[in-house]
Amino acid sequence: MSVLAWLRRPCRPASPPDASSSDSLDLPAARAQTQPTLPCGGGAHDLESLFEPRHGGAAFERDAQALDEGAGHLSAVRAFRWLPLLLLLLLPEIALAQVLVVPRILQVNEGEVVSITVELSSRPASTATFSFGGIDGVITAEPTSLTFTTTDWDEPQTVRLTFLEDDDAVDIPLLRVGGYLEIAGVRRFLRSILLVRITDNDKNAPALRFDPQSVTVGEGGSGTYRVRLSSQPTDAVTVAITGQSGTDLTLDKTNLMFTRTNWETDQTVTVTAGQDDDQDDDVVTLSHAASGGGYNLVMGNVLVTVTDDDGDKPTVSIGGVPAKINSSTPLSVTFTFSEAVTGFATEDVSVSGGMKGAFSGSGTTYTLAVTPAGSADVVVTVAADAATNGGGNTGPVSAVSATAKWDATAPTVSITGVPAKITSRTPFTATFTFSEDVTGFATGDVTVTGGGKGTLTAVSATTYRLAVTPAGSADVVVTVAADAA
Repeated sequence: MSVLAWLRRPCRPASPPDASSSDSLDLPAARAQTQPTLPCGGGAHDLESLFEPRHGGAAFERDAQALDEGAGHLSAVRAFRWLPLLLLLLLPEIALAQVLVVPRILQVNEGEVVSITVELSSRPASTATFSFGGIDGVITAEPTSLTFTTTDWDEPQTVRLTFLEDDDAVDIPLLRVGGYLEIAGVRRFLRSILLVRITDNDKNAPALRFDPQSVTVGEGGSGTYRVRLSSQPTDAVTVAITGQSGTDLTLDKTNLMFTRTNWETDQTVTVTAGQDDDQDDDVVTLSHAASGGGYNLVMGNVLVTVTDDDGDKPTVSIGGVPAKINSSTPLSVTFTFSEAVTGFATEDVSVSGGMKGAFSGSGTTYTLAVTPAGSADVVVTVAADAATNGGGNTGPVSAVSATAKWDATAPTVSITGVPAKITSRTPFTATFTFSEDVTGFATGDVTVTGGGKGTLTAVSATTYRLAVTPAGSADVVVTVAADAA
Protein backbone atom coordinates (compact mmCIF):
# COMPACT_ATOMS: atom_id res chain seq x y z
CA MET A 1 0.00 0.00 0.00
CA SER A 2 1.50 3.34 -1.01
CA VAL A 3 1.70 6.41 1.22
CA LEU A 4 -0.29 8.42 -1.35
CA ALA A 5 -3.13 5.94 -1.16
CA TRP A 6 -3.32 6.52 2.55
CA LEU A 7 -3.12 10.28 2.13
CA ARG A 8 -6.17 10.19 -0.13
CA ARG A 9 -8.28 8.77 2.66
CA PRO A 10 -10.55 11.37 4.27
CA CYS A 11 -10.04 12.30 7.89
CA ARG A 12 -12.69 10.75 10.14
CA PRO A 13 -14.85 13.80 11.04
CA ALA A 14 -16.32 14.47 14.45
CA SER A 15 -19.80 14.60 12.79
CA PRO A 16 -21.11 13.37 9.42
CA PRO A 17 -19.74 15.49 6.58
CA ASP A 18 -21.94 17.95 4.76
CA ALA A 19 -23.12 16.30 1.58
CA SER A 20 -22.85 19.67 -0.20
CA SER A 21 -19.19 20.07 0.63
CA SER A 22 -17.01 20.39 -2.44
CA ASP A 23 -14.40 18.22 -0.71
CA SER A 24 -16.64 15.19 -0.25
CA LEU A 25 -15.93 12.10 -2.37
CA ASP A 26 -18.61 11.12 -4.87
CA LEU A 27 -18.55 7.37 -4.13
CA PRO A 28 -21.40 4.86 -4.25
CA ALA A 29 -23.27 4.71 -0.99
CA ALA A 30 -22.49 1.04 -0.43
CA ARG A 31 -18.76 1.70 -0.80
CA ALA A 32 -18.91 4.83 1.35
CA GLN A 33 -20.41 2.84 4.23
CA THR A 34 -17.43 0.50 4.33
CA GLN A 35 -14.85 3.14 3.41
CA PRO A 36 -11.98 3.13 5.97
CA THR A 37 -10.90 6.59 7.12
CA LEU A 38 -7.88 8.07 8.86
CA PRO A 39 -8.42 9.22 12.42
CA CYS A 40 -7.82 12.90 12.99
CA GLY A 41 -4.83 13.39 15.23
CA GLY A 42 -4.09 9.65 15.55
CA GLY A 43 -1.05 8.73 17.66
CA ALA A 44 2.02 6.59 17.00
CA HIS A 45 -0.01 3.40 17.29
CA ASP A 46 -2.35 4.61 14.52
CA LEU A 47 0.58 5.48 12.29
CA GLU A 48 2.20 2.12 12.85
CA SER A 49 -1.06 0.36 11.97
CA LEU A 50 -1.08 2.12 8.62
CA PHE A 51 1.99 0.13 7.61
CA GLU A 52 0.94 -3.25 8.97
CA PRO A 53 -1.29 -4.93 6.33
CA ARG A 54 -1.81 -7.89 8.68
CA HIS A 55 -4.19 -5.70 10.72
CA GLY A 56 -6.59 -5.35 7.78
CA GLY A 57 -5.97 -8.49 5.73
CA ALA A 58 -7.88 -8.72 2.44
CA ALA A 59 -10.33 -6.02 3.48
CA PHE A 60 -7.34 -3.74 4.01
CA GLU A 61 -6.29 -4.18 0.38
CA ARG A 62 -9.86 -3.85 -0.97
CA ASP A 63 -10.39 -0.62 0.93
CA ALA A 64 -7.16 0.80 -0.42
CA GLN A 65 -8.09 -0.09 -3.98
CA ALA A 66 -11.56 1.45 -3.61
CA LEU A 67 -10.11 4.72 -2.38
CA ASP A 68 -7.50 4.82 -5.14
CA GLU A 69 -10.29 4.51 -7.72
CA GLY A 70 -12.51 7.25 -6.26
CA ALA A 71 -10.16 9.83 -4.79
CA GLY A 72 -8.32 11.12 -7.85
CA HIS A 73 -10.01 14.57 -7.72
CA LEU A 74 -8.79 15.70 -4.28
CA SER A 75 -8.11 19.40 -4.29
CA ALA A 76 -4.73 21.03 -3.73
CA VAL A 77 -6.13 22.44 -0.48
CA ARG A 78 -6.67 18.92 0.87
CA ALA A 79 -3.14 17.86 -0.20
CA PHE A 80 -1.62 20.68 1.84
CA ARG A 81 -3.86 19.77 4.78
CA TRP A 82 -2.23 16.34 4.91
CA LEU A 83 1.39 17.61 4.59
CA PRO A 84 2.20 17.27 8.33
CA LEU A 85 0.83 13.74 8.30
CA LEU A 86 3.01 12.92 5.29
CA LEU A 87 6.13 13.76 7.28
CA LEU A 88 5.02 11.48 10.11
CA LEU A 89 4.11 8.66 7.75
CA LEU A 90 7.56 8.67 6.19
CA LEU A 91 9.23 7.66 9.48
CA PRO A 92 7.52 4.25 9.83
CA GLU A 93 8.26 3.55 6.18
CA ILE A 94 11.94 4.18 6.80
CA ALA A 95 11.82 2.04 9.96
CA LEU A 96 10.33 -0.90 8.06
CA ALA A 97 13.52 -1.52 6.08
CA GLN A 98 14.02 -4.87 4.40
CA VAL A 99 17.12 -7.07 4.39
CA LEU A 100 18.96 -7.64 1.10
CA VAL A 101 21.15 -10.76 0.83
CA VAL A 102 23.64 -11.32 -2.00
CA PRO A 103 23.49 -13.87 -3.44
CA ARG A 104 19.85 -14.59 -2.57
CA ILE A 105 19.88 -18.11 -4.03
CA LEU A 106 22.54 -20.67 -3.06
CA GLN A 107 23.23 -24.23 -4.12
CA VAL A 108 25.75 -25.80 -1.72
CA ASN A 109 27.05 -29.11 -0.50
CA GLU A 110 26.69 -30.34 3.05
CA GLY A 111 29.72 -29.23 5.06
CA GLU A 112 30.47 -26.30 2.74
CA VAL A 113 31.29 -22.80 3.98
CA VAL A 114 29.96 -19.85 1.94
CA SER A 115 30.25 -16.09 2.36
CA ILE A 116 27.28 -13.79 1.68
CA THR A 117 26.71 -10.07 2.14
CA VAL A 118 23.82 -8.46 4.01
CA GLU A 119 22.58 -4.87 3.86
CA LEU A 120 19.34 -2.94 4.32
CA SER A 121 17.08 -1.78 1.52
CA SER A 122 16.50 1.67 3.03
CA ARG A 123 17.71 3.92 5.81
CA PRO A 124 16.31 2.86 9.21
CA ALA A 125 14.89 5.44 11.59
CA SER A 126 17.41 4.29 14.23
CA THR A 127 20.10 1.64 14.69
CA ALA A 128 18.93 -1.75 13.37
CA THR A 129 20.05 -5.24 14.44
CA PHE A 130 19.65 -8.32 12.22
CA SER A 131 20.17 -12.00 13.07
CA PHE A 132 19.34 -15.17 11.18
CA GLY A 133 16.55 -17.31 12.62
CA GLY A 134 15.25 -20.83 12.19
CA ILE A 135 18.60 -22.29 11.07
CA ASP A 136 19.60 -24.24 14.20
CA GLY A 137 21.06 -27.63 13.40
CA VAL A 138 21.32 -26.84 9.69
CA ILE A 139 23.37 -23.67 9.30
CA THR A 140 25.66 -21.66 11.56
CA ALA A 141 26.27 -17.97 10.88
CA GLU A 142 29.38 -16.00 11.78
CA PRO A 143 28.88 -13.37 13.04
CA THR A 144 25.55 -14.30 14.56
CA SER A 145 24.18 -10.73 14.39
CA LEU A 146 24.80 -7.55 12.41
CA THR A 147 24.27 -3.93 13.38
CA PHE A 148 23.33 -1.22 10.89
CA THR A 149 23.25 2.48 11.69
CA THR A 150 21.53 5.34 9.91
CA THR A 151 24.82 6.07 8.12
CA ASP A 152 26.13 2.61 7.13
CA TRP A 153 22.79 0.86 6.43
CA ASP A 154 23.68 0.41 2.74
CA GLU A 155 27.21 -0.90 3.31
CA PRO A 156 27.26 -4.69 2.76
CA GLN A 157 28.43 -6.75 5.74
CA THR A 158 29.92 -10.21 5.22
CA VAL A 159 28.54 -13.31 6.93
CA ARG A 160 30.11 -16.80 6.79
CA LEU A 161 27.51 -19.55 6.56
CA THR A 162 28.53 -23.11 7.43
CA PHE A 163 26.15 -25.80 6.21
CA LEU A 164 26.32 -28.52 8.85
CA GLU A 165 26.74 -32.18 8.12
CA ASP A 166 24.23 -34.81 9.27
CA ASP A 167 24.04 -38.59 9.34
CA ASP A 168 21.37 -39.08 6.69
CA ALA A 169 21.74 -39.17 2.91
CA VAL A 170 18.88 -36.80 2.09
CA ASP A 171 19.16 -33.55 0.12
CA ILE A 172 17.32 -30.43 1.23
CA PRO A 173 15.78 -29.27 -2.08
CA LEU A 174 14.62 -25.87 -0.79
CA LEU A 175 15.38 -24.19 2.51
CA ARG A 176 13.82 -20.77 3.09
CA VAL A 177 16.12 -18.87 5.43
CA GLY A 178 14.67 -15.99 7.43
CA GLY A 179 15.84 -13.67 10.14
CA TYR A 180 14.92 -11.14 12.79
CA LEU A 181 15.22 -7.39 12.22
CA GLU A 182 14.92 -5.17 15.27
CA ILE A 183 14.57 -1.38 15.05
CA ALA A 184 13.73 0.90 17.97
CA GLY A 185 12.67 -2.05 20.11
CA VAL A 186 10.33 -3.51 17.46
CA ARG A 187 11.37 -7.02 16.35
CA ARG A 188 10.07 -8.46 13.08
CA PHE A 189 10.65 -11.82 11.43
CA LEU A 190 11.52 -11.61 7.71
CA ARG A 191 10.76 -14.74 5.72
CA SER A 192 12.66 -16.14 2.76
CA ILE A 193 15.47 -13.60 2.57
CA LEU A 194 17.70 -16.45 1.34
CA LEU A 195 16.82 -19.59 -0.64
CA VAL A 196 19.18 -22.57 -0.33
CA ARG A 197 19.43 -26.01 -1.89
CA ILE A 198 21.70 -28.34 0.12
CA THR A 199 23.14 -31.48 -1.47
CA ASP A 200 23.87 -34.20 1.06
CA ASN A 201 27.39 -35.64 0.96
CA ASP A 202 26.68 -38.91 2.76
CA LYS A 203 25.70 -40.58 -0.50
CA ASN A 204 28.73 -39.35 -2.42
CA ALA A 205 32.39 -40.41 -2.32
CA PRO A 206 33.77 -42.11 0.83
CA ALA A 207 34.92 -39.67 3.49
CA LEU A 208 36.19 -39.50 7.05
CA ARG A 209 33.85 -38.00 9.62
CA PHE A 210 35.29 -36.05 12.58
CA ASP A 211 33.45 -34.83 15.68
CA PRO A 212 34.56 -32.18 16.38
CA GLN A 213 36.83 -31.05 13.56
CA SER A 214 38.81 -28.79 15.90
CA VAL A 215 39.98 -29.36 19.48
CA THR A 216 41.26 -26.86 22.04
CA VAL A 217 43.35 -28.03 25.00
CA GLY A 218 45.39 -26.21 27.61
CA GLU A 219 49.08 -26.80 28.18
CA GLY A 220 49.39 -29.90 30.34
CA GLY A 221 45.80 -30.87 29.53
CA SER A 222 44.08 -33.23 27.14
CA GLY A 223 41.11 -33.40 24.80
CA THR A 224 39.37 -35.89 22.53
CA TYR A 225 37.80 -36.17 19.11
CA ARG A 226 35.98 -39.00 17.34
CA VAL A 227 36.49 -40.56 13.91
CA ARG A 228 34.24 -42.79 11.77
CA LEU A 229 33.63 -43.60 8.11
CA SER A 230 30.88 -42.03 5.99
CA SER A 231 29.81 -45.31 4.37
CA GLN A 232 30.37 -49.05 4.60
CA PRO A 233 33.76 -50.05 3.15
CA THR A 234 34.33 -53.04 0.90
CA ASP A 235 37.03 -54.35 3.25
CA ALA A 236 39.02 -53.29 6.31
CA VAL A 237 40.14 -49.64 6.39
CA THR A 238 43.20 -48.31 8.23
CA VAL A 239 43.42 -44.62 9.15
CA ALA A 240 46.93 -43.36 9.94
CA ILE A 241 47.29 -40.17 12.02
CA THR A 242 50.33 -37.91 11.58
CA GLY A 243 51.34 -34.30 12.26
CA GLN A 244 52.11 -34.46 15.97
CA SER A 245 55.83 -35.18 15.47
CA GLY A 246 58.05 -32.29 16.58
CA THR A 247 55.24 -30.68 18.59
CA ASP A 248 54.23 -30.79 22.25
CA LEU A 249 51.29 -33.09 21.39
CA THR A 250 51.05 -36.80 22.12
CA LEU A 251 48.26 -39.13 20.94
CA ASP A 252 46.96 -42.26 22.64
CA LYS A 253 46.77 -43.92 19.23
CA THR A 254 48.12 -43.17 15.76
CA ASN A 255 46.24 -45.85 13.79
CA LEU A 256 42.54 -46.63 13.62
CA MET A 257 41.01 -49.80 12.17
CA PHE A 258 37.48 -49.90 10.68
CA THR A 259 35.69 -52.97 9.30
CA ARG A 260 32.49 -53.63 7.40
CA THR A 261 30.67 -54.01 10.72
CA ASN A 262 32.08 -51.15 12.85
CA TRP A 263 32.57 -48.49 10.15
CA GLU A 264 29.88 -46.22 11.61
CA THR A 265 31.04 -46.59 15.23
CA ASP A 266 33.03 -43.62 16.52
CA GLN A 267 36.62 -44.30 17.55
CA THR A 268 38.03 -41.82 20.08
CA VAL A 269 41.48 -40.23 19.87
CA THR A 270 42.91 -38.57 23.00
CA VAL A 271 45.24 -35.62 22.50
CA THR A 272 47.56 -34.51 25.33
CA ALA A 273 49.49 -31.21 25.27
CA GLY A 274 52.85 -30.88 27.02
CA GLN A 275 54.33 -27.80 28.68
CA ASP A 276 56.68 -25.42 26.85
CA ASP A 277 58.69 -22.33 27.77
CA ASP A 278 57.10 -19.78 25.45
CA GLN A 279 53.98 -17.70 26.00
CA ASP A 280 52.33 -18.45 22.67
CA ASP A 281 49.37 -20.60 21.76
CA ASP A 282 50.27 -23.45 19.41
CA VAL A 283 48.19 -24.78 16.51
CA VAL A 284 48.80 -28.29 15.16
CA THR A 285 47.09 -29.93 12.17
CA LEU A 286 46.61 -33.67 12.58
CA SER A 287 46.40 -35.40 9.19
CA HIS A 288 44.36 -38.58 8.72
CA ALA A 289 45.04 -40.82 5.71
CA ALA A 290 42.82 -43.84 4.98
CA SER A 291 43.75 -46.93 3.00
CA GLY A 292 41.95 -50.12 1.99
CA GLY A 293 38.30 -51.03 1.58
CA GLY A 294 37.67 -48.48 -1.19
CA TYR A 295 39.00 -45.62 0.99
CA ASN A 296 42.44 -45.27 -0.60
CA LEU A 297 43.64 -41.65 -0.76
CA VAL A 298 40.74 -40.47 1.43
CA MET A 299 42.10 -37.86 3.85
CA GLY A 300 40.92 -35.43 6.51
CA ASN A 301 42.33 -33.03 9.09
CA VAL A 302 41.65 -32.14 12.71
CA LEU A 303 42.92 -28.79 14.02
CA VAL A 304 44.32 -28.82 17.57
CA THR A 305 44.88 -25.51 19.39
CA VAL A 306 47.03 -25.57 22.53
CA THR A 307 46.38 -22.58 24.77
CA ASP A 308 49.49 -21.45 26.62
CA ASP A 309 49.42 -21.19 30.42
CA ASP A 310 52.57 -19.07 30.72
CA GLY A 311 50.81 -15.78 29.99
CA ASP A 312 50.23 -15.12 33.70
CA LYS A 313 53.85 -15.65 34.67
CA PRO A 314 55.93 -12.59 35.60
CA THR A 315 58.62 -11.45 33.16
CA VAL A 316 61.83 -9.55 33.94
CA SER A 317 64.13 -7.15 32.09
CA ILE A 318 67.73 -6.40 33.05
CA GLY A 319 69.11 -2.86 32.90
CA GLY A 320 72.37 -1.13 33.76
CA VAL A 321 74.54 -3.56 31.81
CA PRO A 322 76.36 -1.59 29.06
CA ALA A 323 77.05 -3.17 25.70
CA LYS A 324 80.81 -2.78 26.22
CA ILE A 325 83.14 -2.25 29.17
CA ASN A 326 86.87 -1.62 29.38
CA SER A 327 87.41 -1.16 33.10
CA SER A 328 86.57 -2.67 36.47
CA THR A 329 84.25 0.16 37.42
CA PRO A 330 81.27 -1.38 39.33
CA LEU A 331 77.95 -1.63 37.52
CA SER A 332 74.55 -0.96 39.12
CA VAL A 333 72.38 -3.67 37.56
CA THR A 334 68.59 -3.34 37.83
CA PHE A 335 65.96 -6.07 37.52
CA THR A 336 62.46 -4.85 36.61
CA PHE A 337 59.58 -7.36 36.77
CA SER A 338 56.28 -7.02 34.90
CA GLU A 339 54.41 -7.12 38.23
CA ALA A 340 55.14 -7.22 41.94
CA VAL A 341 56.91 -10.42 42.96
CA THR A 342 58.29 -12.07 46.08
CA GLY A 343 61.07 -14.58 46.69
CA PHE A 344 63.60 -12.92 44.38
CA ALA A 345 67.03 -12.99 46.02
CA THR A 346 70.71 -12.58 45.16
CA GLU A 347 70.98 -16.37 44.83
CA ASP A 348 68.62 -16.19 41.84
CA VAL A 349 71.18 -14.11 39.92
CA SER A 350 74.41 -15.55 38.50
CA VAL A 351 77.33 -13.41 37.30
CA SER A 352 80.21 -14.55 35.13
CA GLY A 353 83.23 -12.31 34.47
CA GLY A 354 82.53 -10.34 37.64
CA MET A 355 81.53 -10.40 41.29
CA LYS A 356 78.19 -9.77 42.94
CA GLY A 357 77.87 -7.09 45.59
CA ALA A 358 74.99 -5.56 47.54
CA PHE A 359 71.45 -6.67 46.59
CA SER A 360 68.26 -4.74 47.43
CA GLY A 361 64.72 -4.10 46.27
CA SER A 362 61.12 -5.28 46.50
CA GLY A 363 57.90 -5.39 44.49
CA THR A 364 58.79 -4.85 40.83
CA THR A 365 62.34 -3.40 41.07
CA TYR A 366 65.59 -4.85 42.44
CA THR A 367 69.24 -3.69 42.25
CA LEU A 368 72.54 -5.59 42.34
CA ALA A 369 76.08 -4.17 42.33
CA VAL A 370 78.37 -6.04 39.90
CA THR A 371 82.15 -5.48 39.70
CA PRO A 372 83.78 -6.63 36.42
CA ALA A 373 86.82 -8.88 36.84
CA GLY A 374 88.53 -7.20 33.89
CA SER A 375 89.65 -8.65 30.54
CA ALA A 376 86.42 -10.74 30.28
CA ASP A 377 82.82 -10.31 29.26
CA VAL A 378 80.36 -9.82 32.14
CA VAL A 379 77.17 -11.90 31.88
CA VAL A 380 74.32 -11.33 34.34
CA THR A 381 71.59 -14.02 34.38
CA VAL A 382 68.26 -14.36 36.20
CA ALA A 383 67.25 -18.00 36.66
CA ALA A 384 63.91 -19.33 35.39
CA ASP A 385 61.07 -19.28 37.96
CA ALA A 386 63.16 -17.05 40.25
CA ALA A 387 60.19 -15.02 41.55
CA THR A 388 56.50 -15.53 42.36
CA ASN A 389 53.59 -13.18 41.63
CA GLY A 390 50.45 -12.66 43.69
CA GLY A 391 48.63 -15.44 41.85
CA GLY A 392 51.27 -18.01 42.77
CA ASN A 393 52.75 -18.12 39.25
CA THR A 394 56.52 -18.22 38.98
CA GLY A 395 58.68 -16.53 36.39
CA PRO A 396 60.40 -15.76 34.20
CA VAL A 397 59.46 -18.72 32.00
CA SER A 398 63.13 -19.20 31.04
CA ALA A 399 66.45 -17.68 32.09
CA VAL A 400 67.06 -14.05 31.12
CA SER A 401 70.58 -12.67 30.54
CA ALA A 402 72.37 -9.41 29.74
CA THR A 403 76.00 -9.21 28.54
CA ALA A 404 78.66 -6.49 28.71
CA LYS A 405 81.46 -7.32 26.25
CA TRP A 406 84.98 -6.56 27.37
CA ASP A 407 86.50 -4.09 24.90
CA ALA A 408 89.98 -2.96 25.91
CA THR A 409 90.66 -1.29 22.57
CA ALA A 410 89.56 2.34 22.56
CA PRO A 411 87.73 3.56 19.47
CA THR A 412 89.64 5.72 17.01
CA VAL A 413 88.29 8.65 15.05
CA SER A 414 89.14 10.38 11.78
CA ILE A 415 88.17 13.94 10.83
CA THR A 416 87.30 14.82 7.24
CA GLY A 417 85.73 17.79 5.53
CA VAL A 418 88.29 20.30 6.83
CA PRO A 419 89.94 21.86 3.77
CA ALA A 420 93.74 22.18 3.70
CA LYS A 421 93.44 25.89 2.98
CA ILE A 422 90.68 28.47 3.36
CA THR A 423 90.40 31.93 1.86
CA SER A 424 86.99 33.02 3.12
CA ARG A 425 84.55 32.71 5.97
CA THR A 426 82.36 30.27 4.09
CA PRO A 427 81.14 27.56 6.55
CA PHE A 428 82.26 23.97 6.02
CA THR A 429 81.14 20.66 7.53
CA ALA A 430 83.56 18.57 9.55
CA THR A 431 82.79 14.83 9.63
CA PHE A 432 83.92 12.56 12.50
CA THR A 433 84.09 8.85 11.70
CA PHE A 434 84.77 6.39 14.54
CA SER A 435 86.22 2.91 14.13
CA GLU A 436 83.20 1.36 15.90
CA ASP A 437 79.84 2.32 17.34
CA VAL A 438 80.15 4.88 20.12
CA THR A 439 77.93 6.80 22.52
CA GLY A 440 78.34 9.95 24.52
CA PHE A 441 79.98 11.98 21.75
CA ALA A 442 78.69 15.58 21.97
CA THR A 443 79.42 19.11 20.75
CA GLY A 444 81.43 19.82 23.91
CA ASP A 445 83.89 17.08 22.99
CA VAL A 446 85.02 19.12 19.94
CA THR A 447 87.05 22.34 20.15
CA VAL A 448 87.44 24.78 17.28
CA THR A 449 90.06 27.52 17.16
CA GLY A 450 89.95 30.21 14.50
CA GLY A 451 86.22 29.64 13.98
CA GLY A 452 82.81 29.02 15.51
CA LYS A 453 80.94 25.71 16.09
CA GLY A 454 77.45 24.83 15.06
CA THR A 455 75.49 21.84 16.46
CA LEU A 456 76.88 18.30 16.33
CA THR A 457 74.60 15.91 14.42
CA ALA A 458 74.71 12.11 14.61
CA VAL A 459 74.44 10.48 11.20
CA SER A 460 74.88 6.99 12.67
CA ALA A 461 76.50 5.35 15.70
CA THR A 462 79.90 5.75 14.00
CA THR A 463 79.49 9.01 12.05
CA TYR A 464 78.88 12.58 13.30
CA ARG A 465 78.92 16.01 11.59
CA LEU A 466 79.62 19.54 12.80
CA ALA A 467 79.20 22.86 10.98
CA VAL A 468 82.23 25.13 11.37
CA THR A 469 82.39 28.83 10.40
CA PRO A 470 85.93 30.31 9.99
CA ALA A 471 86.60 33.57 11.88
CA GLY A 472 88.73 34.90 8.99
CA SER A 473 92.49 35.74 8.82
CA ALA A 474 93.34 32.76 11.05
CA ASP A 475 93.87 29.01 10.73
CA VAL A 476 90.92 26.85 11.77
CA VAL A 477 91.82 23.86 13.92
CA VAL A 478 89.20 21.18 14.79
CA THR A 479 90.09 18.88 17.70
CA VAL A 480 88.35 15.86 19.32
CA ALA A 481 89.17 15.45 23.00
CA ALA A 482 90.66 12.22 24.36
CA ASP A 483 88.09 9.70 25.71
CA ALA A 484 85.33 11.73 24.07
CA ALA A 485 83.24 8.65 23.15
